[in-house]
Amino acid sequence: MTLAATLALCTGLLLPGESYGFPNDRLTLDLRKLRSIEWVETDVPAGVFDTAVRCYGRFGSLELEMTMRRDATTSARWLPHDVLGLVQKESRDSDPDFVFPRRMAVTADAGKVSYLVIGIDEGARGDGPRQARMAICGVTEGAKYVIEIRTEGPLGERSVRSLTDWIAGALDYDGPVDDTDWTEAELSWVWQRAAPAGLGVDFDVLRTEHYVILTDADLPDDFAKPMEVCHDLIEDVFPAPDLEGYRLLPVVLFRSKSAYLESYVKLHPGATDEEAARTGGFCENDYYITFYESDDPRENVYLASQQYVRNRHWMVDGGQWFRVGLGKYLEATERSREAFARRFREQGHVPLDSFMFMRTFALTSEAKDQYGENLARTFYDQAGALVEFFVESKAMRKHYAEFFALVGNLMSDARPRLERALREVYDMDLAELDARFVDYWEKR
Repeated sequence: MTLAATLALCTGLLLPGESYGFPNDRLTLDLRKLRSIEWVETDVPAGVFDTAVRCYGRFGSLELEMTMRRDATTSARWLPHDVLGLVQKESRDSDPDFVFPRRMAVTADAGKVSYLVIGIDEGARGDGPRQARMAICGVTEGAKYVIEIRTEGPLGERSVRSLTDWIAGALDYDGPVDDTDWTEAELSWVWQRAAPAGLGVDFDVLRTEHYVILTDADLPDDFAKPMEVCHDLIEDVFPAPDLEGYRLLPVVLFRSKSAYLESYVKLHPGATDEEAARTGGFCENDYYITFYESDDPRENVYLASQQYVRNRHWMVDGGQWFRVGLGKYLEATERSREAFARRFREQGHVPLDSFMFMRTFALTSEAKDQYGENLARTFYDQAGALVEFFVESKAMRKHYAEFFALVGNLMSDARPRLERALREVYDMDLAELDARFVDYWEKR
């Protein structure tokens, strides 16, 4: 029996010479641009996936290893960035600091959503050989999959683009696709998951250009227009590429705060009513849950930015300073910035060498700093001030989006990678960053 036939028999995958098939997923990958293909004849570890095959070949001048893994899933919630997160988490078993520092996406006929999310790692760690790695992730109706490419030596930007364009153009999917506006059945699932039992199953739906709002409130228009303003504010600062297949961002809006509090406790097992009362909204996977308080867009932009960053930049980690800071910067008014500047000049700040690696700002309301200020508020305000420094200061504003893209997926303790990104983008270390931050706010 040939290797292709053996693998097809064992895995249910087709491996003819010019294509790679996932027959159960109605997905094929055209391999004709990969020359001198040699399939690995021994079993290939599938890791957290259920099947895997591997080959070696040459793409242009690149000698590469390509592994294709897939895993059946019955959950409709999987999206390509979730698959990349799974691959990243798996890699941390052997390298606790591992993260894909670069992420991008391309439009493709790749599954139930028509885009792929790609993680890129140049592999510059330790004293061993430098091996670049790309993880190209997608989802079909019934499976999640990743196409991993490894090459010796760094990948230049031209090679990255050529490889991603090739894979995107070589995929062909002939199965059901997601409704970008969401189906009524999907929205009903979201509502029943989030809403307290007393509200029942009935809700209204309002679709805008970027959002789908599920609500029991009487005034969704008063909320919908400010949400679109939020979207504009976020895109003005940290825009993501506009891809085909993006779904509307779902928002669950409760009319009363009491319903919201019940929802919070329902979706956070073990949370107390007091903990819920200290929040005004939260993000749960790809949707944002809140209650109607005001038609001021800045009331919602803090959490709307977290929803946007997760679903449009695929950033699910990020240091606390970044995740908090972007929203705090966007919701700040000129008056609140002036107040921080005064407090900064009088009281100083937490040095960035420690601040940028804090794991949490979520302290109790009783915790105070040495000046009697609420300590959590002090941290949150400094995070917003740090993001303002990157976005608006003359020294940093030209490259802040590039820097955010590199650090927005770093864990809070990923010091070496943050320092490397700082050197690569700004040619400075943390001490110089701190000095420039101080100079900016002293003169603000």
